[in-house]
Amino acid sequence: MLDFNRTADLLSGLSLLKYFPADDGARLELAKLVASMCADESQVEWLVKRTLSLCSDWPGPLVLRQILCSKFKPADGISAGPSEAFPEGPPSETGDMRCLAERELGIGERLALPAGHVATVDPGFDKLIRLVASQLDMNRPRRTAPAKPPEEPTNPNYKPITQADIDRAVEELHEKRARGELLPPTL
Repeated sequence: MLDFNRTADLLSGLSLLKYFPADDGARLELAKLVASMCADESQVEWLVKRTLSLCSDWPGPLVLRQILCSKFKPADGISAGPSEAFPEGPPSETGDMRCLAERELGIGERLALPAGHVATVDPGFDKLIRLVASQLDMNRPRRTAPAKPPEEPTNPNYKPITQADIDRAVEELHEKRARGELLPPTL
């Protein structure tokens, strides 16, 4: 475990960040936390430098741990999960965009598809994916059918219903009700 005073001196560089704690008690607790996370002074120096390159505001202890865990295994054994600042982890320091698990464990290495395949090595699925993609392609030209003229009715007695016909039928219904010719509905 590192010396608290030396760690506090090294962490003073973080005071360049907006909202960094000004309270001496908070700084002492931060020094204790960082001293328990880092194995040596070089890790603290790296953590300060890396935090200053990634953040303009004080990110808090969770993000500090997340930044440390992106390069080093924490000395206290506590790994950091996602944070609001870096939901997928801090950006790569070296330009290698793979996450720590991919770099260290070789997880996630992708193999190239054979020539002529777009999504999978299975020829049937690949053909199906290409077919669906071509149908959903918003940039492809649309095939539109020519507009058909309205069909003429084939019944020689066909006469379209007009508003006058509707009004006449409603008036007849009202007259039948008034004369009592309509039977009341049965339940």
